Amino acid sequence: MFRAIQDQRRNSKTINFVWLHLKKPDEYKAGQNAIEGLRDLARKYLQLWGVRVLYGFYRSHVDGRAFGVIRDNHNYLEAVSINDKAANVHKSFQQYGAKIQNTKRVADCGYFNLGFQFGNCSEQDYYTCTELRHAGRMRDEGNFGKVFGWTLAVDQADFANALLGTARVDGLIYGFKVTSYRDHEDTRAAFKDIQTWVQKHSVTHYLAGQDVSPW
Repeated sequence: MFRAIQDQRRNSKTINFVWLHLKKPDEYKAGQNAIEGLRDLARKYLQLWGVRVLYGFYRSHVDGRAFGVIRDNHNYLEAVSINDKAANVHKSFQQYGAKIQNTKRVADCGYFNLGFQFGNCSEQDYYTCTELRHAGRMRDEGNFGKVFGWTLAVDQADFANALLGTARVDGLIYGFKVTSYRDHEDTRAAFKDIQTWVQKHSVTHYLAGQDVSPW
């Protein structure tokens, strides 16, 4: 995968950053395909070509070894995301990620079926859009660098509008709900919904290019 990304960058394709969401970050010990190996490969194949890396963790893993490795030895092209409710993400960074600069702290929240418990963005807490709205406010207060939501699928323009507009997220994962991403009319349609919103709000928003640093 990293080599494929490297090849695309050789051909001047825009790949601003890669988000490595770690499902089982502590499954292996040091020296056994551990986090150090992944980090070193990313630096070898991606960062040499200006591709930044976002390491994503569930909140339940922030007290683990892998999180500590990235926290204690990340470089200027790397950042860390924690997935959970906004307040829990902030608390986790304060407790376990104090060494990570606020600009490199990313809050993310979502679901593979985005419509499930999406909410109307105005609840007190819990629902996806509301939690991302809270995270956006905390970002504006300087607690996070970026806020991302996921996963936008076809025929979900209303969700895109709510997350980009009301919740004010910095970016969205888009694609299929329950299968791997590939070029398809449905994935192109989901991206089009994002692109359309950005074009309508071009005074304040734009699609990031290769040289725009997210952190």
